[in-house]
Amino acid sequence: MSGLCWWLVLAASVLVALGLPVPLRAEDGDIALYREIAGRVERGDGYYAAAAELHRQENYPLRPFVTVRSPVLALGHALIGGAGMLLAAWLILGMALTAWFRTLRDRPPAERAAVLAVIAAGGAALISPEVLHVHELWAGLLITLALGLGWNRRLQLGAAVCAVLLRELAAPILILLLFPFERRQFVRVGIAIGIVAAFYAWHAANVASVVQPGDPSSQGWFGLMGPAGLATYLSAAAGRAIPVWAAFLPLAGWMMHGDRLVFPWCAGVAGAIAIIARPDNLFWLLMFCPLYPAGLVFLVSAAILAVRRLRPARWMSVRMGQPS
Repeated sequence: MSGLCWWLVLAASVLVALGLPVPLRAEDGDIALYREIAGRVERGDGYYAAAAELHRQENYPLRPFVTVRSPVLALGHALIGGAGMLLAAWLILGMALTAWFRTLRDRPPAERAAVLAVIAAGGAALISPEVLHVHELWAGLLITLALGLGWNRRLQLGAAVCAVLLRELAAPILILLLFPFERRQFVRVGIAIGIVAAFYAWHAANVASVVQPGDPSSQGWFGLMGPAGLATYLSAAAGRAIPVWAAFLPLAGWMMHGDRLVFPWCAGVAGAIAIIARPDNLFWLLMFCPLYPAGLVFLVSAAILAVRRLRPARWMSVRMGQPS
């Protein structure tokens, strides 16, 4: 019976993972903008001049500075091209799977295989030439790698810093890496935060240098969608492969798993989307993909364990209730 349950949860989880990229289309305005900026940089234009010109042309805001993405991804495309970036994405996914294989070495083989299959399916579905210009995709892959590297905190911090340099929304992961508290780790994370802060101060100065008085500002955030809006968001992101009421089940699974980093990260991203995100901020979901759907595996694992513990107790109560 438990074997059948594992096959069912694996099929359901892979279906959810494969459905994640449904809303990401190459013709989406944001993706088209990032692709055009990267193309201009590849042709030799300066990043900030090209970004400012295209933002104005497409009526995208230039204020505050975070509305202009970090130049790291565009420079990467200019250096190694689309094929090189595609290979890099697959390499990061492969490293993430290797890291999680080691992290889950003490878990039951079936559970570990199911988690790795879900992460692999989600990553494979997300990685495509059309969406390689989405910064949240890269941040999500790097955070998946970082969260699997708990057995090497230096490598973990390095992967996390790379994610933050690509997308500033990933910055809270650095705070999570402070725990459990250790003096050396505290110093390392402090240095990393200093590097990231210096990088974004430089980025802000460069954006300010190309902003003109008439440039538009962001319409703001704080969409206040709430839990119901978040559940609808998650269901839509999975291509309706999961009903709205089941959207939080992977989060419950990660909570039962007890990982000190994954659950706080996923819960934090979910909370940020529920409170801050606007309806057009769907890309934010990529910040916890392809890891989030794997929580379903731990949820089923907990259910199977609960049934196994219940059966002996029930059998004993029946035996003790029989007349002698």
